Amino acid sequence: DKEVANRETYLRIHQNVIDSLKATLSHQNDSLSYTSTLMAIGDEYIAFNNDSALSYFNKGQSIAKNNSYDSIAIVLSLKRATYLPLAGFLHDAITGYESIDSLSIPPGLHEFYYESGKQMYSYLASFFTSYPSINKVWSQKSVEAQKNLISILNPNSTKYKLYLGEYFIDTKQYTKAKAILTNALETI
Repeated sequence: DKEVANRETYLRIHQNVIDSLKATLSHQNDSLSYTSTLMAIGDEYIAFNNDSALSYFNKGQSIAKNNSYDSIAIVLSLKRATYLPLAGFLHDAITGYESIDSLSIPPGLHEFYYESGKQMYSYLASFFTSYPSINKVWSQKSVEAQKNLISILNPNSTKYKLYLGEYFIDTKQYTKAKAILTNALETI
């Protein structure tokens, strides 16, 4: 209840950050800074306005592609794919994500690639809770992306333990989930 009561405060904080970022756009002299700011604005909007976030991700992605900022274009493509399902654009999300070849992206983006896939497929699965066979397909893809993500994380990191615990829950290995998540809590 306390968090709900603070909603307006949280929204005001996000809006102030967005307004500040928007004000800097007109003063930026290079397209790389401009693109990075568009991405930052999109990230702020994710908290409360998915459509606006997608609009800024689209603008940033277009500029990044036109200027051959390949890594930024990939990140923005992944952000779009992750959040498009929330706007009902399921096919566009799938096409966007699956058009990115995981073998051709820079190694530093693999973690984000798999995190994005895990989340996008999870959102897709949630659309089909009344259709178990379709839900299962997307849930399995989410678990597969998560498994790939876990394989590249540092096994000593808290992030690894949290994702592994979630993986164990998703695969109904509750005893293992409890053990790894308890261990993660002890290290936080």
